[in-house]
Order: sequence, then structure tokens, then C-alpha cells
Amino acid sequence: MPPSADRQPAVLMGGIYLNPLKLKRNSIQFKLFSGVLIVLVPLIALLFFNNYYAIHVVRDQISVSNKNTISLYMRQIDENLDDVSKYIYKLALSDPDLIELNQKGLTDSYMLSKVRLSNELSQDILLLKAVDSMFVYSIPNQDILKTYRNSPSDALFVYSQLMTRLQPEMQSNEDITKQWYAETIGKEHYLVTYSKTDNVIIGAWVNVKNLLTPISYVNKGENVTPLFATDRGEPLVNEDFVREHQIDLNRQTDSYYMSGSKEQFLVVGQKSSISNISLIALVPDSDILKGLPYLTRVIILCFLAVALLVPFSLMMLRKTVLLPLRRILMAMKLVKEGNLKAAITPYRTSDEFEIVNDSFNGMIQEIETLKISYYEEQLQKQQAELKYYQLQIKPHFFLNAINIIYNLAQVKKYELIQELSISLSRYFRYMLQTNQYSVPLDKEIKHIRNYLVIQEHRFPNRFQYEINVENQALPIPVPPLAVQTFVENAVKHAMSMDRVMKLTIDAELRKDEESTRLWIRVQDTGTGFSEEALAKLRAGERIVDEDGEHIGVSNIRERLHHLNPGSELTFTNRPEGGASVEMLIPV
Repeated sequence: MPPSADRQPAVLMGGIYLNPLKLKRNSIQFKLFSGVLIVLVPLIALLFFNNYYAIHVVRDQISVSNKNTISLYMRQIDENLDDVSKYIYKLALSDPDLIELNQKGLTDSYMLSKVRLSNELSQDILLLKAVDSMFVYSIPNQDILKTYRNSPSDALFVYSQLMTRLQPEMQSNEDITKQWYAETIGKEHYLVTYSKTDNVIIGAWVNVKNLLTPISYVNKGENVTPLFATDRGEPLVNEDFVREHQIDLNRQTDSYYMSGSKEQFLVVGQKSSISNISLIALVPDSDILKGLPYLTRVIILCFLAVALLVPFSLMMLRKTVLLPLRRILMAMKLVKEGNLKAAITPYRTSDEFEIVNDSFNGMIQEIETLKISYYEEQLQKQQAELKYYQLQIKPHFFLNAINIIYNLAQVKKYELIQELSISLSRYFRYMLQTNQYSVPLDKEIKHIRNYLVIQEHRFPNRFQYEINVENQALPIPVPPLAVQTFVENAVKHAMSMDRVMKLTIDAELRKDEESTRLWIRVQDTGTGFSEEALAKLRAGERIVDEDGEHIGVSNIRERLHHLNPGSELTFTNRPEGGASVEMLIPV
């Protein structure tokens, strides 16, 4: 049964609506749900852990392999670059031809030194592997000596930009040695180093792409992207590739990490020991996981098996256990609410539930029979009490009424005698009706008027009454003598020969969003209830005084409870004096 709109949101599992907010910890649904979770959660966690562990192991292996490779190449590059740095340092300290270049003026000795130095550099550059060009710049003569391994097409542009950027060093009087650093000239990236001694700058540079040529050749056929990056995470090679996949290169390269937006890449790096760059390898994660096809299939099959097994198991539990229990619980709930017709309709189920259903239906039939018998017995008892109360006509009331008629006859007030006789006959006729369980409020009010007319003649000038009843309330049924009993009690206990007693009866219909109820109030101007009597009335106890036990109020309370469930009786003392009784009867 789907949950209604006003209930808490439920989860559908295997055709069963499980509301985790309303599941009681001791319920079968909670135990079944918990049992399924206890089995599934460790299984799923194991599958996830196994998959994660396998992926982690493969990534570790791939990262170690690539780490070893790029570390080897980074050491080779560092060694080659260090050889160039040592060569430049040695040349600056020991070559005599550099002395002539420190002098200003293009003399013959200057030109001879320049030719000898050019020949020396042209021979030595072939032995230095990690360099594209070497240069010697004479600051006094603003003359540059260049030599190339292979003359690059952009060599002139590189030197023009490089000389411009070295202007601050040229104007300095101090000796400067600059280790290899990354320099961007145009759209290309270069590694540059130089040493300034006196008025001569000796330096070398290499295009970063040329440093990757041996690595690209070795990794040919593998989907691995090598590149160089600065210590700020700026790529020096394959910039478009890094930007397209949004790969973060600004992390520590001590161990591998995963990065990338569209596709994840395993990032492994090795920092150079003599420059501000790092050699990095990017391996696509998809290529790494291709090495786990069998394990991936097993995990997928396990997930599919669990996904199919759980709903099937829950459907079987629902059909064999939960639905029969739900039918029994729904029937028991209806019985608890008072519906004894809530038998479980026979249906095909397990033998144990069939026995329970048959026993439940038989028990409900027996309870219904016993309840009907008890209800009839209670009604007979109340009817007997009502008859007793109706026949409980006090002799002094009857004698007082006859005495009033006699006195009126002496003064020859025949019209009052007729009026009193009619009221008295109607009063006794109503009191002797014992076969009705309820009467319209209009009929009860008419009977009360007859009674009050008699009392008005009995206590002339000392008794007043007022009746205010809405027309909508007149046809509402009430138990007979329900209001009359409280009227008689008011006259009996509130009447005094020292003052005028006024009796007021009000009745109206009160409606709210949930129900409509008949409100009746009887109040007088007497001395009110005693504290003891008020406590007993509110507690529902019977009152015993010198006249014996009073069954009228208890009888009304019982009849309202059985015939009008939800009725309320309220007893209070008025602040200005007198008693007040209020009744609320559901319509």
C-alpha cells in the first residue's frame, strides 16, 4: 500500500514501503531491513575496498615505473646541464683569450682572441650534449660571439631578446653566476645559464623541447605525455594539452596524484637539482584501469547479482511474511478502534498464517458476541436505573402539588388550577415514559417548562427562571431527563426562603473544524456546590447525603458515555455565587 501524502517519505525496496522515521526498533520490518543492511553493507564495502585496493596497487606500480624512468632522464639532463655549467665556469677562470675581450677596442689582438675562442667553443659544443648554443659577450665592445650545435631558425630573435634581458647584469660591476633557469622568449621556452666575470658574459641556452626528444623516442607507442613545468606549475611543453584537461601541476611531486577535469591523469614528477623546472609524466587513468578487465567484470557481476537478489528477496519476504503481518496488524488496529467487523479475508498464504488468521477471526467473533451481550446487559441495567429514577417521585412533591391545587381552589383561581393540572399531568406522563433511549432537546425543554411552572406556583415571588435555546439545537437528541436531573437538583439545593432564586438554562450548537457539539448549561443563584461534592462530581464518584445515594448524575454520565461517546460534563461554582453544570454532547 503506497504511503499517503500526509505521511513521512518512505523508501520503496522490493515492493515494500519502508519508512525509516517510523520503523520501531523491535518491529519485524526494522529487523529485516537491518538484517539486509548487515549483509549488504559489508559485501558492498568489501567490493569497493577490493576495487579501490586493486586500482591503488596498479596506480602505484605505474607511478613507480614512470617515476624511475623520469628520475633517470632528469638525472641525465641535470648531469648534462651541470657539465655545461662547469665548462662555462672553467672557461671564465682559465681561458687567456677572455682577457682581451675585457678591453675596449677592436684591436688585432682582440680579433685573434675572438677567433681562437670561437674555434674552441665550436669544438667543445659538440661534446656538450644538453646545449643548443653558447655565447660570449664583450660588454665594453658590445660584441657577441655565438656558436651553435645546429643553427636554430629563431637564433637571432633569441639572442636579441636575451641580450635585452641581460642589460641589468651588463651595467652591474659585480661578478654574477646564474644557474639554469626557465626563460620564455616568444612562444618558446628555454633554459638559460650565464656567468659574468669582469666585463665578459659567458652563457648557454637550450630549447626545452629538445630536452624531451630522447624521452619521447623511448616512450613511443605508450600513451604517456612527458613535459617540463616550472616550480610555479607553469607548463613549458604541451601547454594546450594541460589547459584542455585542466591538469594541476602546482603540487609536490614526491608521490603521484590524480588531476584533470574531463579525464583523470596520473601525475608523476621529478624536480631538477640544478634548475627551477621539473620533469613530469602524465598517464591517462583510463589506460591504467584497462589492466583490470577481469576484476572489473567480476565487480560488475557482483553488483548486478546483489541488485537483483535484494529486490527478489524483499519481494519474497513481503509476500510470505510482511503482507500477512500487515493484514493482521490492520485488522487489529480496526478492532482497537472499535470495529469488530474487521475480519481477515481468507487468502492463500503459509500454513502458519492461515492458522493465525482463522484463530483471529474466531476470537473476534467471540469478542463481538461477548461485547454485544455486555452492551445489552449495560443497557438493561441503565434502563432499570432510569425506570427507578423515573419512578422515584418524591411524595412531598406530589403532596405539595395537590396542596397548591387545594389552595387555588379555595381562592377560586380556576384558570391557575387548570394550568397547574395540565403541567402536572404532562410532567408525570413524561416521567413515566421508560422505553426511549433519547428524545429531542425540544421535548426535554417542554418537560422542564412544565416542572418549572409547578415550582413557580409553589414558590411565588421567590423563584424565577430563564430558558435560552437556539432553534438549531431543538431537534438534537439527548438522553431523557439528562437536563431535567440537573434542573431538579438546582431547585432542591439552591432554593431558599430568604432570597429570590433564579434558574437559567442555555443551549446552542458549537462548531469547529473537527466536530459539531451541543452545548447545554444549567446554572442557579444559590450557594453552589460544597468543596467535597464538587471534588466527587469531577472525579465521577457518586454522592451520598442524608437522603441516601444519588444515582441521577451517575446514570446520566453512564448513558452519555455509552450513547454519546465523547460527551463531557463540567461542574463549577459561579464567581458571583451559585452552581453551574455544562454538558457537551457530540452531534
